[in-house]
Amino acid sequence: MQIFLGIIPFCILLFGCSQETNGQKMKDVLGEDVTRQILNPAQVEAIAVEPDLQSVRGYRMKGHQQKLTSTQIQHLQSLLLDQKGYVLDKHKRCVFMPNAAFLFSDNAPLVVLVGTSCQQIKFIIRDKSVIIDFEAVQKPWEQFIQGLNLNHE
Repeated sequence: MQIFLGIIPFCILLFGCSQETNGQKMKDVLGEDVTRQILNPAQVEAIAVEPDLQSVRGYRMKGHQQKLTSTQIQHLQSLLLDQKGYVLDKHKRCVFMPNAAFLFSDNAPLVVLVGTSCQQIKFIIRDKSVIIDFEAVQKPWEQFIQGLNLNHE
């Protein structure tokens, strides 16, 4: 019996604890195309959006697109790639309501929708999309979006 009890912690340690980092999980969730687009964008534009249930996309752009500066792109990259800010293992029961969009131009355009009300980000590339929760970094996202002043028309 003592041998059996001694084996249980070893088995839990061996099989129950993953050595995979949150960063690897993040790359697995987003995929290489999205990660590559975020790291090496040809250009990034931001625009205010609002939910539109009549639209196929589920959102409607409002205002004018604003080309981001290299400093703003770096700030956006740091927010998007901050792996500690994402909750990858659960999803909220909340309707995704985006208020800002970031358009990464390239051969396969990437659209990143940010919904600060539910603390979620939706990544869309080609015909694939994924929604991820970002609870831990809500304040920095709100400050970044407000700093862009997207709602002026």
